Amino acid sequence: MILKYQNKNLQNPIIVEGINDIKSLKKINFTGNIININRGKSLYNFSEYISNGYNTVILLTDFDKKGIFLKNKIESYLNSMDINVDLQLWNYIKNNCHINDVESMPALLDNNIIK
Repeated sequence: MILKYQNKNLQNPIIVEGINDIKSLKKINFTGNIININRGKSLYNFSEYISNGYNTVILLTDFDKKGIFLKNKIESYLNSMDINVDLQLWNYIKNNCHINDVESMPALLDNNIIK
C-alpha cells in the first residue's frame, strides 16, 4: 500500500495537516508534492487554491476527531469543485493501523505493520 502511494504521490499531491506530517512522509520516502493545510487560509479558500492547480489529490489528515472533521470538510469542498479526492490510503490506515496521526506512520513501517 505504501509503495503504491509513494508512486501515486509522484503524480498527485498529498494534503496533510501540518509541517510535522510532511517531515514524517518524507522520512518514509514520499518524494512528491505534499501540501500543508495550515496556511492561514480558511478551509474553503484552501480548497479553492487546491482546485486551481490539481485535478486529483490524496487526502491524508490525522485519524483523530479533528482530522476526521478536516477530512470531511475538505473532501466536501473539493468534490464540489470537481476535484477527485483519493481517500484509499486514509481509509486503509484508519481501519487497519490504529494510530491517531500521520506522524506515527514511520513507526508503522519500521515495525512492518504497513507495507
